[in-house]
Amino acid sequence: MDNCSPVTWKIDKATFLRWKKIFSDIAGKGVAAPMEGMEEKEWVDFLIAQRILPFYYSACSDLGNLGSDGALKKCLKENYIRFLASNEIYTSHARETLHAMNRAGIIPLVVKGVQLQRMVYPKPELRPTSDLDIVVNDKEEYCAALDVMKSLCYNRISYRRESYARNILKEIVFVPPPGGRIKVELHHSLRFGQWDKRRRTDEPFLRESSMTASEEGGIRFCGLADPANFLYLSYHAFQSHTNVKSVLWVNDLRLLRKSVDLSQRSNIWTLAEETGTDRHCRFGLELLDELEKEGGSLPSCVEDSCDLRQVADEKLFVEFRNVESVPKKMLWLIWFLFPEYQYLRQKYGRERNPIFIYSKHIAGIFRGFFRAGKLNG
Repeated sequence: MDNCSPVTWKIDKATFLRWKKIFSDIAGKGVAAPMEGMEEKEWVDFLIAQRILPFYYSACSDLGNLGSDGALKKCLKENYIRFLASNEIYTSHARETLHAMNRAGIIPLVVKGVQLQRMVYPKPELRPTSDLDIVVNDKEEYCAALDVMKSLCYNRISYRRESYARNILKEIVFVPPPGGRIKVELHHSLRFGQWDKRRRTDEPFLRESSMTASEEGGIRFCGLADPANFLYLSYHAFQSHTNVKSVLWVNDLRLLRKSVDLSQRSNIWTLAEETGTDRHCRFGLELLDELEKEGGSLPSCVEDSCDLRQVADEKLFVEFRNVESVPKKMLWLIWFLFPEYQYLRQKYGRERNPIFIYSKHIAGIFRGFFRAGKLNG
């Protein structure tokens, strides 16, 4: 149903072994320390880049398995405090944005980081986030939400064309004004754009039975219930992004699995089939099992030869293939091949010759289609 290739579901060996070490440490299976062959700074930098450091430090501290390396403990604690301070700022701005939505009569669906902070993690600050993902499915309310973002002085990022953003993409991304610290992704759909044949598979996620209603500090919003959330986040972690690249997203799934007994929730597999996320869910469960078990051979998803350009090309090919009609596919090609000049200047640099910029862009597109064509036979 998803009409995509699992070529994106690959993890390089070094990353997989580091993730396995992280999961072992936070489970208290050994002394928390840099992975063999890594310097202390390199290990801490990896934890920071993967945004898992706050949870790692908190879990290991609670278990008392940080060991005797005072320098490592001090470095982890200092960075933990920095994450906490940043999260407090981001949370404050997220509240302001949600409150503004409520004043406009909008009760949005909040997904990913901000929702996971309050629904899944033992303490909100243990789940870093730098953006606010909100879904407004009603068309009139979505237009009102765009007005809210404008009133808050947020700026929309540039897209190939306005029509491309409105019909092909699932969201519009807003960057904060000076003094605003959280980026906002305003979704009109969870996963697919207006012209995507798969859009109807998002509808089961938006049923009343798949959502929960909340009110905190006078702010009203909705979230996905745990079973639906596990399915949606499995899709997000393994399909929405280029390659399987964040242990933070895998940890989200690990904590969600603890909060819902998937094997006893018969409706989750029905929901998975309706939403086209059954393969993603199974892959997530298998990956968690591989990361949490001791020893064993490397799973098939571990592959050092994975070409990230090939992965990006495949995602592009899938997007084109799922545009719902031939006339709309032709428009997609026009928008993609001939985007607005301002967008190209941002992407390729500010060379003065427009012919050079367009030539470079079109050559890159055709190289991508050639690679994707070879991949798909």
